[in-house]
Amino acid sequence: MNIPALDCIGFDTCFGICLETAYELRDCALLLVGTPALVPANGWDYTALFSLFLQGELTATAFAQCALEQYQAQYATYEYASFSVVDCAYVASVVDGFAAFARSMATL
Repeated sequence: MNIPALDCIGFDTCFGICLETAYELRDCALLLVGTPALVPANGWDYTALFSLFLQGELTATAFAQCALEQYQAQYATYEYASFSVVDCAYVASVVDGFAAFARSMATL
């Protein structure tokens, strides 16, 4: 069964964007957005995010940019806050490169 891909999947969870998750969802979405680390206790400010998003172009790329901007604004004073936008088209090649690196390190 061929399931059509979503434009964007957002993770308002700690460690939502990791290589393993991106690999598993690489055929399910064009973009993944979220944090590869801890999400501060408040999580995303959805009101600010969608207010910003609805003012511009309604595309996956625009949503990802708005999510990044909102997160940066909300957590500018937090040292550990981080956010990632992953283009799923590149995930398989990143995994292949990482696997090759791991194999080469295992032979040392």
